[in-house]
Amino acid sequence: MKFQKVRFKRLDRLLSIVAAVTCVLVFTQGCSLEWHRPRFGNSFGLLSLSGKVKKTTEDITFLHKEWEMAAREAAEGKTPQAIERLHRLAQRFPDDSEIRLFLADLLLMEGKTEESLRLLKKVAEQAPHDGRVYYLLALAYDQAGQMEEALIHYEKALECEPDNEVYLASYEQAIIANGLEENSHF
Repeated sequence: MKFQKVRFKRLDRLLSIVAAVTCVLVFTQGCSLEWHRPRFGNSFGLLSLSGKVKKTTEDITFLHKEWEMAAREAAEGKTPQAIERLHRLAQRFPDDSEIRLFLADLLLMEGKTEESLRLLKKVAEQAPHDGRVYYLLALAYDQAGQMEEALIHYEKALECEPDNEVYLASYEQAIIANGLEENSHF
């Protein structure tokens, strides 16, 4: 029994290292892809699975492989393939907000604003304290021409992450672009 525990600890450590190296290599293209680096938090050092359902080692391995493929496809400009892959992952892991967030970001990049907004609203219910969700909602509302909603969500993103320079710069740019400097809360 002791041999198996040591072997699994080594496997966990190896998978953590592989995941970290993969993230550094895969997630170097584009600002939006940077957000989707896996958050290390589980024993495997792979994607932090925020869902409420306990995942098996097989699930985690499958999810990591598919996530890596989606990230690679997106980085190579194969966004429709990445979106399809993430749709399948979202169906298999419906409680995982990280998958949905990545999917919503890619949908927004492809100009599928309404679909992205629908998905982001659901993610906001799952992860109400995640500034990335509100930032993407702000971008989506901005893209949809709904500036009031965009500004509300920029503010929510900044409430979650007040020191985030990207959120602040985007918020300020939106305010200036719309001539609303005196109404700013930040």
